[in-house]
Amino acid sequence: MPPIAIVLIAVLAAHYFLAIATLFVLLRDRGVTKAIIPWNLIILLIPICGPAAYWIARTIKKNAPAPQSGDAEPSENIPDDTNPPADGGNPPDDEPEDGHGTQE
Repeated sequence: MPPIAIVLIAVLAAHYFLAIATLFVLLRDRGVTKAIIPWNLIILLIPICGPAAYWIARTIKKNAPAPQSGDAEPSENIPDDTNPPADGGNPPDDEPEDGHGTQE
């Protein structure tokens, strides 16, 4: 048997098991819907790279922060002046300036 045939058989066997495992995870993640048809085609028709693409996309999706309803979070560089503090934003002193506490 030529070496290229052995390599092709090994690649297709690896793709078979990888595709079955990926399809199992895809069905568990999304259920049976029309939205999984493109992923099914990619996983089954592109050896090795198709399942790898789904696993990478799944990892990115799981690590991405979940979008919150409403507006996006304000940037830390932009101050939120909607409710400014009554004292003008100065933090309270731990001790009074005379050093004797709060009693006069």
